[in-house]
Amino acid sequence: MLKRKLKKSFFLLCLFSITACNEVEQSKVTNIPQDRSYEENRNQQVIRKLNPPDFNKLLKANKQKQLIDVRLASEIRGMGYIEGAKFIERNIYKINRFEKELASLDKNTPIFLYCTKGKRSDEAQVFLEELGYKEVYDLVGGLQAWKYDYKFPTINASPELINSLVEKYK
Repeated sequence: MLKRKLKKSFFLLCLFSITACNEVEQSKVTNIPQDRSYEENRNQQVIRKLNPPDFNKLLKANKQKQLIDVRLASEIRGMGYIEGAKFIERNIYKINRFEKELASLDKNTPIFLYCTKGKRSDEAQVFLEELGYKEVYDLVGGLQAWKYDYKFPTINASPELINSLVEKYK
């Protein structure tokens, strides 16, 4: 009986430890709740994590902008995209190509990044920050929050667009 209680206690302790570690890891992630935005000023750079309403407002307010979708073609096919987006696929197997395309963006024009949930656009934002880009905005929660949580519009991807992206990123 005592042996059984010890096993159960050990199991619960392990489960608690795993859960606690997971919560600590998540708190390190730069994503923030979708209802808040924040700004960081580092070395005269403006790096912003924006919730969908703030992202949309700033996107509309900026006549000169670079809206970058870093998702795979299959994701664009399934969820559509934000009007005016340029596609730079973030594929872990072709990271050098991704970084080269990002580095070719205009440093003097604001950049708006998004992906499906926010992780890849966050990685792109960090990369651009390291390259010295001055004004980078990242959509917190990604297109999933944009489209499903906030009901902002997206454009359905045509078969021609998908085929051209598949060819481009072979």
